[in-house]
Amino acid sequence: MEKNHKVNANNATENTNNANNNSKKNTPVSLTIQGLDIIDRIASVDTENEKPKKRHRSIKPLNKVLRDARTTFSRQLKKDGGVKKDSLGQAVARNSALYPDTLRFELDFKKERDRLLDSTKFMKFCERNGLTPAYVADHILFEGKGAVNKTLLEGPEFLGERVFMFNCPLWEDHEGLYEEKDVVNA
Repeated sequence: MEKNHKVNANNATENTNNANNNSKKNTPVSLTIQGLDIIDRIASVDTENEKPKKRHRSIKPLNKVLRDARTTFSRQLKKDGGVKKDSLGQAVARNSALYPDTLRFELDFKKERDRLLDSTKFMKFCERNGLTPAYVADHILFEGKGAVNKTLLEGPEFLGERVFMFNCPLWEDHEGLYEEKDVVNA
């Protein structure tokens, strides 16, 4: 009986050494002490079965409103500039928590629109094709952040023939933000 006990103790020592080697793999190790099987779980978290944490991305309020407007527009049967304009107006109204007054929306919209209007490639494309740059910029903003970035990198050529349908403004300038004001030097 003593001999079996020593053999089992030696096996337990070997299994413990194996447990140290297996701890890197995060697998359960079985120990045999006096004929009993005991499962020793490694204290570290099993990373293979754990789901990665989702990163919370912050989305600008303007992009949330534009996404809402695109969703509304995509559900419409008739798709033209007027419907797109109405979809944007409804999205601003629905997201009043993001934009309590329309002036804030207009300022953000103008800021993004000015990014496109500052691009020489964009302006040359519009002049070459007889398009109103402000209207085209409005519609590209409506298309989304990816379309804006692609336009800034490559120009609006990637839109193909759709760009010629961008012939009306999407947002009325209620606050007079786009007007050129004469500055009088005193």
